Order: sequence, then structure tokens, then C-alpha cells
Amino acid sequence: MMSLLEDNKLLVETQFGFRRKRRTERAMIYLTTIINDVLDKGFKVGAVFLDLIKAFDTVDHELLLKKCEVCGLRVKS
Repeated sequence: MMSLLEDNKLLVETQFGFRRKRRTERAMIYLTTIINDVLDKGFKVGAVFLDLIKAFDTVDHELLLKKCEVCGLRVKS
């Protein structure tokens, strides 16, 4: 599934989780770089961090399966 998503460029470049060669350390470096760039320009920075560990539980699974099919993923019942 990951190969299909990556090969068809269905993931954004800033998607670090669950991808080969994209460790959480790289995500932190990316975030830190953005914050430093903004601060260097004299702006203020605010952040909100959310724990989305249960987010999948709130997804409409029928809708998710339909979107998977649109992307070329077939689900066996």
C-alpha cells in the first residue's frame, strides 16, 4: 500500500510518519527550521500540538474505503 501511495505521489512531502527514510527526528528538524526562519524575520510563533492517537476511531470507515478505491486500493471483504 505504501508503495502505491508513494509511487503515485499521493502523500505530501511533509508526511513523515510511517514512511521509509522519514524518521520523527527529521520532522522535528523540519519544524525547528520553519520556526527559526519565522523568528529570524522578526515574527512571533505560536503552536498547538494535538494528540491524535485515537483519530482513526472517528473516521467514517465506509468513506475511507471509498477513497481507498479511488486511489487504486482494492479491499477484500
